[in-house]
Amino acid sequence: MIASNDDAELTAIREQCSKTGNFSWTSRKYQDDILRFIRSNSQSGNCVIEVGCYKGGLTALLAATCRNLNLRLYSMDISADAVSTTKTLLKNLNLTKHAAVEQSTFPEFVSKTSFFRRFSGRAILCILDGDHSYNAVLADIKAAEALRSQPYALAFHDYSLRHPTTDERVRDAIDDHFGASKTRTLIGQEMNGVGHATKAAPQEDGHWWGVPGSEGAILTLR
Repeated sequence: MIASNDDAELTAIREQCSKTGNFSWTSRKYQDDILRFIRSNSQSGNCVIEVGCYKGGLTALLAATCRNLNLRLYSMDISADAVSTTKTLLKNLNLTKHAAVEQSTFPEFVSKTSFFRRFSGRAILCILDGDHSYNAVLADIKAAEALRSQPYALAFHDYSLRHPTTDERVRDAIDDHFGASKTRTLIGQEMNGVGHATKAAPQEDGHWWGVPGSEGAILTLR
């Protein structure tokens, strides 16, 4: 359960993000599920990693939560504009002390930094919300496993999202790497074919949701 003081702060952050256009593509339920998981498992590591910050909407919520739990947030995106926008948002919200944002892919981040050697810990959660193509998701999973200390858990966004040409297959990548029987917790919005694009009635850009499906999923590795 979110403490009342945290809830008020997160509400204020969401309002600020709405006013400035720093929105997140994630649903409110997905955000709440992610933050609840971090709070419930705050003793399982000393940081959170976010892959794909976009405009910083979720990043700001993560930064506030990490600050309140005395954790560190590492966020990244391949877009220079996204990184710049997110940094500005965190600065305006006074959330930079416990957060670092840089332009990078996750495999690049892991290979070019001595992150765990410097901080001697592990991530409570790696939120993988960058490139959703099959091979990119596999690369991000392997990057998480390459960290000196294995993360406690991995979170995925757009878990059941599909596209006819861009090979967005997050769930397939998870199943093929960990095995389809690997236990996972579905988070965010439930995709049941009502109010969401389906294969028979896709969005204008071609995206559709597998039914039954889910917006996201969390896999606990330990």
